[in-house]
Amino acid sequence: MLLRRGRQFLTTAKEYWRPGLAGAAMSMSAYWIVIWAMSVTPMAPVSAVRETSVLFGALLAGFVLKEGRLARFGYDPFDPRLSAQPPFIAWRLMLRGLVGRY
Repeated sequence: MLLRRGRQFLTTAKEYWRPGLAGAAMSMSAYWIVIWAMSVTPMAPVSAVRETSVLFGALLAGFVLKEGRLARFGYDPFDPRLSAQPPFIAWRLMLRGLVGRY
C-alpha cells in the first residue's frame, strides 16, 4: 500500500490510527472470548452462537450503518446476507435442543 499510494496512505494512516487500533483490540478480544468460551463449554454451542452473530452483523450493517442492498433498496429477502440466516438460526436452535439434553 505504501508504495502504491505513498503520501495518501500515510496521511490516512495518521488520521485513523486510533480507530484502527481500537478495532484491532476489539477483534483480538472477541477472538480470546471465543477461545475462553470453548475451554469452559462444549464447542458446538459456541460455534453456533458465532454463526448466529452473522445475522446481527448483517442487520446492523443494513439498518444502522446504511450499507449494501438493504439500505439502498429496502429490505430484500433474497439478499444473500439475510437469506442465509434461517439455516444458521435453525442450526443454533437444533444444537440448543441437542446439547440441552446432556
